[in-house]
Amino acid sequence: MDNIDKRVRLDQRRNKRTTVLAAFIFSIVMGPFALGQKEGSLGAFIANLVSILAIPLLTFSWCYFDCLEHNLPVRKGLRWLMVLLGPFGLFVHLLKSRGVTEGLIASAKALGLMAALFLVFVVSGALFVAAILQLGQ
Repeated sequence: MDNIDKRVRLDQRRNKRTTVLAAFIFSIVMGPFALGQKEGSLGAFIANLVSILAIPLLTFSWCYFDCLEHNLPVRKGLRWLMVLLGPFGLFVHLLKSRGVTEGLIASAKALGLMAALFLVFVVSGALFVAAILQLGQ
């Protein structure tokens, strides 16, 4: 029974890593779309809409797998928290599921991950814009 529990936890941990990888791929792909579009254009609207939908979905996916890994129920309130607050709901989840000390440590790690995702987003967008400008010369 203990081996099955360990295997389930490893599977959920792998699912969480896959979700983080998907977030990095999303940041790489969306950077050029968001930064390469003229403000107010249809392309910028679509990029913003996709981001508004994808970021809470990725955040909820990670929290869902985290609940399964730690054998916690996935409550309806968690779903609403992710839909309404997105990544800020993640901090609430981490504090509630781990306690204050461990929750703050996990929140600091999550904040670092979000900073890295934002950096990848900006760099991919800037490289795309620079490449377009270079082709235009």
